[in-house]
Amino acid sequence: MDNHDSKFRIFGIQSADGTTKTGVGTALVIDPYEKTITGGYTFDGAAAKLGTATLGGATRGIYLNNGVATALTWYPNYCTINGGNAANYPWHRFAYCTTGTGQWTDKTIIVYIHSRYNGGPYGVIKLSIRTNGTGTAKSSSAVWLYRYGFSASDVIVSAPAQNTGTDETINAYIKCGTYPRRYAYTMEGSNAGWILVNSSEPSDTTSSDKKGGTEINAAVSGNTATDGATVNYANSAGSVAWTNVSGRPTNLNQFTNGPGYTTNTGTVTKVATGAGLTGGDITTSGTISISGMNTSSGATNKWLN
Repeated sequence: MDNHDSKFRIFGIQSADGTTKTGVGTALVIDPYEKTITGGYTFDGAAAKLGTATLGGATRGIYLNNGVATALTWYPNYCTINGGNAANYPWHRFAYCTTGTGQWTDKTIIVYIHSRYNGGPYGVIKLSIRTNGTGTAKSSSAVWLYRYGFSASDVIVSAPAQNTGTDETINAYIKCGTYPRRYAYTMEGSNAGWILVNSSEPSDTTSSDKKGGTEINAAVSGNTATDGATVNYANSAGSVAWTNVSGRPTNLNQFTNGPGYTTNTGTVTKVATGAGLTGGDITTSGTISISGMNTSSGATNKWLN
C-alpha cells in the first residue's frame, strides 16, 4: 500500500497465514477527496476485507467482493463554513439531500452549528424533506430546536420544484458575515441521506468574482427556517398583552390604596369655595361659578343636571 497523488493504492491482500496475495489487475485506489474506490486485483476466494479507512470522520471496511472492488459511499459527519473580509456571497451551502423517486419518504438530519470564537452564535437545527404520493407535491423544512446569536431566517432550505416521482436535490444554506469560522456537525449516527459540505468565501471577493470560493451564493430562495421550540414568556418576549396576565385585577376593590389616596366613603354634598370656585350645596340643579373664566372664548358656566 502506498500514497500517490493524495490517493491510497493497495496492491495486494494479506491472507490469514500472513502472506500477501496478488493477482491480475490494477491497484485498488481510494480517493479521500472524491470519496471513491476504484480498481482492484482479481484473486481466488470470496469477499475479503482489505482493512479499514477513515474518511469524513467515519471508519469503514474496504472489501474486494469476488475480485471486484466494492465502492463505498461516505457521509461526512461535519463540515466547515469559512469566509474572508467581504461577504459578497453570504449564503453558504452546508448540506444537501436528494429526494429520490419513491413515495412517502422522509429524510431528516439534526445539525449542530457553532462558531469557533468566544461569543459566537450557535444552535441546533432540523432539516427535513418528505415525498408524498406519485405526482403530488413534495415538501421541505428547516426548524431551529434552539439558537443563540442566529436569526431564525439565517437558514434557508430550498423548496422542491418537482412532484413526487422525480428525483431532485434539496439544498440547505446558512447566511454568514465576514470571517464566520463555523463548524456544522450531524447529531445523528446516520445522516439519513443528507450530506454535509464545506464552503468558503476567500477574502477580497467582488460581486462578480468569487476568487475561487466554493458553495457560496449572493442570494438564495426557498423555505426560511422557523423556531420550533416554545417557552412561556421568555425574557425576549417583549410586552405581554393584559389579557394574557394570569391573576390580573378586574375590579377596583381588588386594588390597595397607596399614600395620597383617600379611604373615606360616603356621598359628596358640598363644593367648597376656593381655587376660583363658588361653593355651596350640590343639588339636582344649579350652577358652579368659576371666577376668572374667559367667556369671550366661548366658555360658560355649566348647569348641573
